[in-house]
Amino acid sequence: MKERNITLDYFKIILSILVINIHAPFVSIYPPTDSGFWSQLGYVSGWFFSHGITKIAVPLFFIINGFFLDLSNTSKVIKYIKRLFIMYIAWALFYLPIYYPYLDTATFIRVFATGFFHLWYLPGLIGAIVILFFVNKIIKNKIILILIAIILFGIGYMIQMKDPYTNVEMIKYRNCLFFGFPFVLFGYLLKTFNIKQLKSTVIILITIGFVFLMSESYLYMIQQKTNNLMFSLLILCPALFIFVLQHSKTGIDKSEGVISQLSTAVYYIHPMVLRWTSLLFAVNIISFPYIVITSLVTGVLLIKCNKYFKILL
Repeated sequence: MKERNITLDYFKIILSILVINIHAPFVSIYPPTDSGFWSQLGYVSGWFFSHGITKIAVPLFFIINGFFLDLSNTSKVIKYIKRLFIMYIAWALFYLPIYYPYLDTATFIRVFATGFFHLWYLPGLIGAIVILFFVNKIIKNKIILILIAIILFGIGYMIQMKDPYTNVEMIKYRNCLFFGFPFVLFGYLLKTFNIKQLKSTVIILITIGFVFLMSESYLYMIQQKTNNLMFSLLILCPALFIFVLQHSKTGIDKSEGVISQLSTAVYYIHPMVLRWTSLLFAVNIISFPYIVITSLVTGVLLIKCNKYFKILL
């Protein structure tokens, strides 16, 4: 059996749980009417986690995909894109009964093409890989590539500030060009660095990035809005990924693929779990552990089912 980065597999599971919290936050963007100390403390701490720390998850998934991307083998790239496309169609059809009744025809076509709710990640990843594949052939200078990525992210950030909330409008900035490509590029470029020599630097970058993230989160809390594109992620996410790689352990996945695929399974199935649980109780910090456990168990069942279908993960 082939060895895997076991530490990274567990790290991805943690990231998938953070994604659940993005879609089921502990607190709303509006402060509580109760002005008591504990109520306000719960709101602020819940905000920093649900609308701050959780935002590292999706960029890190993009970075991880970029890191393991092999652009030197065109046939392998095409095969990977084809696999992602089939996976997207399968999940889009799976969630079709949920979102189709609420959309007019034009909006439905647009959403189906760009990704409903969490599924935007797959078109975002496919597009980012295609862009990087061609850009990498034209531009070889790493600094220029990084500058292009930062500029594109900045453009997306400015678009975001106009209308950050609706799912249809979010695709204008939360997409392959302004979000996916910058982080996939960062992951791809990290392969060229000697990560072991960055131990002291990476701690400094994580500290700066985390302080920056909390500062951005605080500003958004005051404005009572939450955003996907945050500049602090450009520093914090690559640094966190390097840190994980520096402290990784490899080994054989004795779980028969459960550990290696669980993060992916949880990511794609958790909205359905949220839909089930919303019929029983409200989402809050007390019910959240139940949602996570249910998502993990459902994810394991999905992995078992995928051994027969082979198109879901």
